[in-house]
Amino acid sequence: MRKAVAHVTENLSSCNYLVQHSAGSGKTNTIAWLSHRLSTLHDREEKQIFDTVIVVTDRCVVDSQLQKAVLSLDHKDGLIRVMDEKCTSKQLESAINKGIKIIATTIQKFPYIKDSVNKFASRRFAVIIDEAHSSTSGKNMEALVKSINNIDRAEGDDVNAMDIIENMLDQTGKAANVSMFAFTATPKATTLQKFGTENSAGKKEAFDLYSMKQAIEEGFILDVLENYIEYKTLYKIHKLIKDDPSLDTAQAKKQINKMAMLEKPNIQQRTAVIIEHFRNTVLGTCLEGNEKAMVVTSSRKEAAEYKKAFDAYIKNSGYSDMQTLVAFSGKVKLDDGKEYSETGMNNAAGTDTKNRITEENLPQYFDENESYKVLIVANKYQTGFDQKKLCAMYVMKSLKGIAAVQTLSRLNRICPPYNKVTYIVDFANTIEEIKKSFAPYYSRTVLENPVSLQQINDVELELRGYNVLDFEDIDASVEKGLTDKKNSVAFISAKLNKVKIKIKQFDDDTQSEIKTKICRYVKYYSFLAQIVPLNSTDMHKLYLFLSWLLPYLKEGKDREGFDLKNKIRIDTFNQKKEREVSKPKIEAKPGIKSADPAVPVQVKDTKEKLSEIIKKMNEIHGTDIDVDMASNSAMGVKDILQKDEELKESAMHNSREDFTAAYYDHLDNALVHGSADSRRLFNLLLNNEDLKKEMMGIFIDELYQKFRCGR
Repeated sequence: MRKAVAHVTENLSSCNYLVQHSAGSGKTNTIAWLSHRLSTLHDREEKQIFDTVIVVTDRCVVDSQLQKAVLSLDHKDGLIRVMDEKCTSKQLESAINKGIKIIATTIQKFPYIKDSVNKFASRRFAVIIDEAHSSTSGKNMEALVKSINNIDRAEGDDVNAMDIIENMLDQTGKAANVSMFAFTATPKATTLQKFGTENSAGKKEAFDLYSMKQAIEEGFILDVLENYIEYKTLYKIHKLIKDDPSLDTAQAKKQINKMAMLEKPNIQQRTAVIIEHFRNTVLGTCLEGNEKAMVVTSSRKEAAEYKKAFDAYIKNSGYSDMQTLVAFSGKVKLDDGKEYSETGMNNAAGTDTKNRITEENLPQYFDENESYKVLIVANKYQTGFDQKKLCAMYVMKSLKGIAAVQTLSRLNRICPPYNKVTYIVDFANTIEEIKKSFAPYYSRTVLENPVSLQQINDVELELRGYNVLDFEDIDASVEKGLTDKKNSVAFISAKLNKVKIKIKQFDDDTQSEIKTKICRYVKYYSFLAQIVPLNSTDMHKLYLFLSWLLPYLKEGKDREGFDLKNKIRIDTFNQKKEREVSKPKIEAKPGIKSADPAVPVQVKDTKEKLSEIIKKMNEIHGTDIDVDMASNSAMGVKDILQKDEELKESAMHNSREDFTAAYYDHLDNALVHGSADSRRLFNLLLNNEDLKKEMMGIFIDELYQKFRCGR
């Protein structure tokens, strides 16, 4: 905090700041203290630097812990306003206009006030962003900046399209009157480029870093991977119908997996594994019986089914010392025909009205009531949930990247005066996958390839080469769209349709290339406009036209609807413990790259007989790997490699020998990110270099020639 304050004192509101502090290391208190310090900060001439400090979160309501921390600051009445769930966007607008010193709010309120907040030429704002990896993208962030920057809007009857575009360009880049302080433990590439500080190598990284590795070594947080157990679920599938329809393979596999995960024998077996592991391995071992657990499910229906199964198992086992809570949004209908909600299930035991468990007080009940040992969640409490007594996590869903780090980090809080120990039992991921997710955020995170203006220019040149855009039409469409919105729809639609017809004249692959480049231009431009000032009216016109064109080009993919319910039976479930890992070593890999914002290339549907799909699924979840399944999986990996732009670049600029080395490097990445259905095969290849080269080396020459020929 002292480092940021010293920098702001010298540079006023000219800079943005990225603060990469490990989850569980006291971020909430740091945000509260920083907001208080910035609200009273003066420059060298004793003039106040910021008129208002806005603390922003992307949650539906301002986190109660953050509320409490901000409101606990020493302040006069009326100087701090927390916009809780009862507050409207209109009240936020009023608080900003009145110049309230510290405002804590959700980012979702800003789109409703972006055009109505009063503009005061001299006002400066500090914006502190909680969980910046998820809060700083999209329309909400753009609306926040637009609400508080000092640029007046182009308005009036005599305003033409050029005036409006120039006004839009004035609002590109960092707002001169706003400094942003972005807090996250897991910065994305976009977060680093928007808020990062350029290091001596010209790459973006955090202004201030307190890494996961350092926090663990200094004892501020725990190593959540300390005790990690992998489970695999085996089962058999039977066809119940005489017909053998041809089905979309990917859809069928996905549906079979989903059905398997919701089968009662599977849920009951996993429930027994979890409860007995918790009671025999966790409970009473480090917090004197106060240990708690979280069960992470992949859907609301799954969460509700596990709640029922847990309660039944606990009752039938005569365990009187533990109860469960469930957390999911809205209502869900189960196979018994009944609708269930979070509050309904949590109060089913007959909690009196006075002590009713609500969504708002659930964290308090879970914390304070010793009998509530297990919290079952579906997309809730996986980020920002600070519960020191959590010692165990049981994972039912695939977790990758930031989601893995954020979810598992719920366990990392220390719990003085106890010597807390953590446990993870994972039914859906491997330790290799989890380690790979942690690697970019373990020490420091550095952006390797920032988006540049040159990339936008390159994409424009590529688009011009297809000769599908009429720049006179673009000028006319933008003029009409900005100055005569009510009557512009038919006019612009005709121009967009003209482009669509031209694109349709190409073959499928070329159409996909054109759409990809259009998407790339729109994404690059809109992102860069938030970081650097842009001054080309022609580029902005093209951006506006392409942003209108992009949704116009999207076509829904017709899929043959089918339901495998009552057509197959899944049984013979077995929960197999694969391995236990203690304190796995994480190799820090700080470099991350900007994702290519391209339209995914549509993969042609693969159709197979239901019997063949079942055979392959049984082979995957049984004991042997089938030759046909291995062939299809290999072809799927080849498809992934064909879309790898870096590998394509390697082929274009390297010998076949050098390309081979790059091929195997990228092959490992493709195997890690390949279909979950083929995970067993891919793990076998990753751990057997000779088998991997024998099976996958056959594609090297084909891909090398294809890339070199520009196909």
